[in-house]
Amino acid sequence: THSPSQYDNYISQNTALGQDSDGGYGGGIEVLGPAVANFSSVLALNTAPNGGGIAAIATENGPATVNVYTTDPNSPVSIYGNIATGWGGGIYLRPYIGNQNDARLCMNDFALDANTASDGSALYLWHDGYLGAVAYLNTPSECTPAPDAVACAPGTACNEMNDNVTQLEDGTPTDGSTVRVMLDGAFSASRFAARRNNSHGGNLIEFFAESGVSIGRDYVRLHDCVLADNIVGDHLLNGEQDGNGTQMILDTCTVANNQLSGGAAMAVIGADVNFIEVTNSIVYQPDHEVVEFHGAPGDLTSEYVLTNSAASLSGGFGIVEGTPAFVDVANGDYHLVRTSPGVDMAPVLGDVDLDGNPRAVDLLDIPNGWGTMDVGAYEIQTQIGTCAISDTIFCNGFDGL
Repeated sequence: THSPSQYDNYISQNTALGQDSDGGYGGGIEVLGPAVANFSSVLALNTAPNGGGIAAIATENGPATVNVYTTDPNSPVSIYGNIATGWGGGIYLRPYIGNQNDARLCMNDFALDANTASDGSALYLWHDGYLGAVAYLNTPSECTPAPDAVACAPGTACNEMNDNVTQLEDGTPTDGSTVRVMLDGAFSASRFAARRNNSHGGNLIEFFAESGVSIGRDYVRLHDCVLADNIVGDHLLNGEQDGNGTQMILDTCTVANNQLSGGAAMAVIGADVNFIEVTNSIVYQPDHEVVEFHGAPGDLTSEYVLTNSAASLSGGFGIVEGTPAFVDVANGDYHLVRTSPGVDMAPVLGDVDLDGNPRAVDLLDIPNGWGTMDVGAYEIQTQIGTCAISDTIFCNGFDGL
């Protein structure tokens, strides 16, 4: 399909029949391998037992791949308001172990919002034996963008995973998660925000790995992200494993103002995995530690983190306890003000921030910590009394104050 602004293409209000354990996949689209589906329109208000919006199911005949991307910079591709009575409100993926056929999602410049399921309200990555499904969000190293794919225009509601809810069809809350990654799966996401998701008794992202047979998966990697204003009943991010080689990464992300109803003893990240990295990030959840890690101390890497409590990151380097000082938390603006201790704090990374602006802008009026890069998802761009190249229209010398 094509851009909704071009052809007004919508797939909406369809139902896939069947029981949760017998059929009923893909309320809007079902992809059965061998097949590739390219989708760049609006998929809204569809219902199925599994995969309210999309279900991609590999078979003995071949893999199933779904490419979700934007073709109109002012109208991002949208998977909105879909319902799974079982798993995968927005998208459900299932591989096939017999021929090691993948179920794969490649999603770029997207909106995955307001979907509902008992588990995996936004996204459910199922498994077949030791072969798990894989999903890559804004990860060009793993997915080649479609020829007609474009980036979203500045100011559009894009690269977001917001307002998804885990509950039963009758509205009863469950202990499911917004994103569920099952055995030997992989989830890699960059340049996105996850806000106001309600997982009731579960997690924002739940990762269960079993790496008895290693095929180079078993990881959750998050870069350039904002995880804010979500409601969970357990850890915000949780990784459990049965085997070796499992990994969780949180890098250049801002984590703040989430509700962890499990109480003050509940860490933001539950990491029963082999390796965890928390780097170049802000994790500010008063009354909660950053991580509960059950592995060897040397398998926890923590560098350049601004947090309310550094106790669980002991042995790390460049860990700062302090208040981030965001621009406007009440209205969801998690950019830093110039007086934040997270400004010009970390060594340079050759990348862009969540807004697509250059990293490591050295603010001449701010003393450097271990480098010139701001930690968290955003980099302040403007100098006092000057205008950055990317802000020549509205810059007045006071941006970022």
